Amino acid sequence: MSDENVNAETEQTPVTAGETHEDSALDTAAAQVRAQREERVPHKVLEDKPVENSMRELRVEIPREEWQTRIDAMFKEWRKTAAIEGFRRGKAPVGLLKRRFMREASGEVMEKLVPAIVRQYEEDSKLTLYGVPMVTELKTEDGPDPVVTVRVEVKPEINPKDYKDIAIDVPQVRLPENIVETNLENMRQQAATFEEVERGIEGHDAAVLDVKVVDSKGRTIAQESNKLFEHLHDAFPAEVLAELNGKKAGDTVELSAPSMQRAGQTERYTLTVKSVKALKTPELDDEFAKDLGHESLDAMRATLTERNQKYVDDANADEAFESLVLKLLETHDFEVPPTLQARVKEDMMRTDMNYMYRTGAMPARAAGRNAEEYQTQAEEDARARVRGLLLVDAIGLAENITAEEADIMEALEERGKEEGRKGVAIRAALEKRREYGQFVEQVRFAKVRKYILDNNKVTYVDPPAEEVKPEEEAAGEGAKKDA
Repeated sequence: MSDENVNAETEQTPVTAGETHEDSALDTAAAQVRAQREERVPHKVLEDKPVENSMRELRVEIPREEWQTRIDAMFKEWRKTAAIEGFRRGKAPVGLLKRRFMREASGEVMEKLVPAIVRQYEEDSKLTLYGVPMVTELKTEDGPDPVVTVRVEVKPEINPKDYKDIAIDVPQVRLPENIVETNLENMRQQAATFEEVERGIEGHDAAVLDVKVVDSKGRTIAQESNKLFEHLHDAFPAEVLAELNGKKAGDTVELSAPSMQRAGQTERYTLTVKSVKALKTPELDDEFAKDLGHESLDAMRATLTERNQKYVDDANADEAFESLVLKLLETHDFEVPPTLQARVKEDMMRTDMNYMYRTGAMPARAAGRNAEEYQTQAEEDARARVRGLLLVDAIGLAENITAEEADIMEALEERGKEEGRKGVAIRAALEKRREYGQFVEQVRFAKVRKYILDNNKVTYVDPPAEEVKPEEEAAGEGAKKDA
């Protein structure tokens, strides 16, 4: 919900020769939307009290005249299209419509009034609201002014305390000493290509084959010509692989083997080897490094070393920050807005689903849990994350930490380097997707995070050694004796 203060008065200007009627129509539509958003509804807040789950309950009185004017306008509009038995369309008496549909009309009028009332409340109270206002009671009987009871979720007011000079020990993330060589070998394997060789098939070779597969009834169920099979072990049964082993270009094998798709059935395979291809990895030299955009192999090693160190530094900082926030939360008790928690839970579960889709592995949050237990864990994790975010935000407000233009430009340029674009292009794209405000908030959050890390005492220590279970220790002793 926006907390912008915009002048409710809009100045209408005639369309000039340089403007099109379409532009004028768009401007008019935009002005109407602004007018609707800026509408101020006469009302009086009779009671404003806190309730559970970071919510506030408002009892609001609306002047009878204001209410009646809107009800009358509603029925006047409805009457134009109302089809009531015994009356022509649009000719039914308003009194009859009111007797039949007053409840529905009251609800619809309230749906239009409550957002404007709550928006005014947000502006006047300087609170941040979440979610959709919930009407819990509406009294509109004749006589006194109508009264509506509304519940709104509010950002909790947090007064952060003792968030400096906290001493904590954090297990240090370390990478293996040979990590750069491992990186280089992985890059070589990724750059490997298949090259044709004049010998028989062996090991993990690929092969170009003509293939024909016939089922037990003599029907051809698969046929390929000059197809490259990079992973023969995934494509054919073990019996076929055994026959292919050692075969050269021009050789043909024909045999029956168990079907890989149809359990209990046998299929007839006829394969002709067109060529044999072996996987060749490039030499680890300056030429290889240049192909990947580096000046030399030494320069590539330096880049990998720097990248790995950044990973370690970021991982250690993340662990330290999370530990500090958890420590601070022990001394700060406040409720979490349900809508905000639900939104974060939904984002976390979506991330888990994407992780499972991309990797085929079970997310840590779901491992060993059934559906109900996973939902419970996600709920707890979402609540913890929201509490942490709200506390960090409160510390930023207490220290008056903001994202200045220089901070934003630096972050845009940094992101531009990662994506191979200029910072101004990144900004334009964010604004087009209406994500620029979110980006600015992320920049501010990063500044608050750095402030918290800089103003506390973090000691990185070796992680505890993995505990050896008694049965594993006994097995080890037995192995020594056998040796």
